[in-house]
Amino acid sequence: CDRNLLIESSDSEFREYCEGFSEFGELSFSDDNGVSDYSCTVRIPYIRGVNTYYSCFQIFRTCLYPEECSEGGIWKDAGDGAFRAFVQENFPDLKIIYAEKDWNSYECRLSDGTKIEFNKKGAWKKIDRNVAPVPASVIPEAIQEYVKTSFPDCIITKIDRERYGFDIELSNDIDLKFNHQGALIGMDD
Repeated sequence: CDRNLLIESSDSEFREYCEGFSEFGELSFSDDNGVSDYSCTVRIPYIRGVNTYYSCFQIFRTCLYPEECSEGGIWKDAGDGAFRAFVQENFPDLKIIYAEKDWNSYECRLSDGTKIEFNKKGAWKKIDRNVAPVPASVIPEAIQEYVKTSFPDCIITKIDRERYGFDIELSNDIDLKFNHQGALIGMDD
């Protein structure tokens, strides 16, 4: 399938959610490790010339109470739990409400709207908090010191790992670029 989507729900809520996609294509449900309606595949037909092709995406259900179901689906592939462990360690008061697996990355959204993107090994690539500060635990110390000194009234609301180092966005919409050692190499306002 082209895309995967993870939602947290009970059995009946999951089936109802998936049935909302029936107007777009054919639905099929499957279970895994005894968890009923563990996933739903949506096959969407499209016509090119005289041939009919299918695009599909899968929706995976997680349990409202994790101890009631086995770990699997998107979580099992995400760097041996590094994905979930990172969120629990750095955002302990927030819940994962949405997760999506692409061909080379994972993206999740937390209960306060925070978006986090991970690589296929489970290491974070981007964290976007909009208006809340990015946790200091993920920001290199040299970058924290620079921002504290140069922009004392601002917080870091977004951080991206880049080939050259880090790209951060401040609460005043200024973008700063740092190398791997934490030295400023560029600024956009």
